[in-house]
Amino acid sequence: MVIKMPETTDLPEPYMPAVDVRPDMRAVFVDARVAVANPDPKAGLASGQRCLGILTPGRMVMIVPAPKLGAVPDQFVEQVKQLLPTDRPLKIAAVSFIELNAFIKGGMPDKLKCIPNLPQLIGLAFVGHNIIVFEGHPSAFEFALPDSDVLLIDSGMLPLLQGDWAELAFRAMPEGRRILVYDRKTRALRPVIKSKIGPGWRYGEPDGEASYANCLLTTLAKRNSVAVEVTAGQATPDLSMLAVDPKEIEWTVELPFTYERLDAAKVIDILRRFAKLGDAASGKLEAKLATGGGKLESVAFALHLTKDAEGRQRLKIEKAA
Repeated sequence: MVIKMPETTDLPEPYMPAVDVRPDMRAVFVDARVAVANPDPKAGLASGQRCLGILTPGRMVMIVPAPKLGAVPDQFVEQVKQLLPTDRPLKIAAVSFIELNAFIKGGMPDKLKCIPNLPQLIGLAFVGHNIIVFEGHPSAFEFALPDSDVLLIDSGMLPLLQGDWAELAFRAMPEGRRILVYDRKTRALRPVIKSKIGPGWRYGEPDGEASYANCLLTTLAKRNSVAVEVTAGQATPDLSMLAVDPKEIEWTVELPFTYERLDAAKVIDILRRFAKLGDAASGKLEAKLATGGGKLESVAFALHLTKDAEGRQRLKIEKAA
C-alpha cells in the first residue's frame, strides 16, 4: 500500500468545479455511503476488499479500491490507524479537488496530483472507515455533515469553501466530531477547533507532552520574564494562568491539555533535549517565535534542573533577557 506521493510543486491549482444540483442532496450522500459499504459486484472487488467513494461533480459514485485484505504489512496498518485513533469504524467526508479527466482517463499519478492525500484516504478505507470524497460545493457541503464523524479538508480547497463552512460543520456534525485539514506543504493532518477569534475556527494543538512543551515556551515568550517550574510527578502548569494578553488567554483556554494527566517527567525530558542539556544542570534554550505576518522573533530561555525534597526532578524555565 505504499504509493509514491507527488512533489507539492507538481500539484495543479485547485478550483471549485461546476456541479449538478440535486433536489435531495442528503439522499445522495446516504446512498454514496451505502455504495461504499456494499460495493456493486461490477466494481470487481475481491471478497472483503474495501474501498472509498469519489462523489463526482455529476453526482455519480466512483469506487476506488483499497488493497486486498492481507496485502499490507502490519507496520503500515498500524501507521494508518494512528492517523485517526478510534475504537470503531468512522464515517469520513473528505473535501478534495476532483478533476474528472484525472479520474476517468488518468492513472494513479494523475489522481495523486488532484488528491495528494489519496494514499492516506485509501489507507483509512483499508482499515475499515467509510469514506466519501467530494469537492465541497456550497450546494452539497452541509448535506455531507450530519452523519460524518470526521471532516477532512484538503488545504488546497480550503480557500474555495463557503465563508461559513466551519460554523456549518460545528453545528451539523455529531458530538465528538473531528475536523482536520490536510496540509499540502507539510502533508500533516492539522486539527481544527472552534474559536472566538477570527473566522470562528483556528488550527488546534495536538494533545500530548511534546505539544505542551512547545505551547509552554510560546506562552512564556509572549510575556515579561517569569519563572515557571515543572516538577516530575505533579500536574504541569496551567497555561491559561500564565498568559496575560487577552488573545493569548483565549488561545490557552482553547488548548486540549488535561494538565494533571500530562507526564511532567516527559515534559522535562523534552525541554532538556530541546536545549541539548545532556548531563548539565543548567543551560539555555534558543528558539524562534512566530509573531504574525510570517515573521520570526528570536527568543531564549534559561533552564535550571534541580531535585525537590522528595528527590523528584524539577525544571525551572525563565525567559532570558
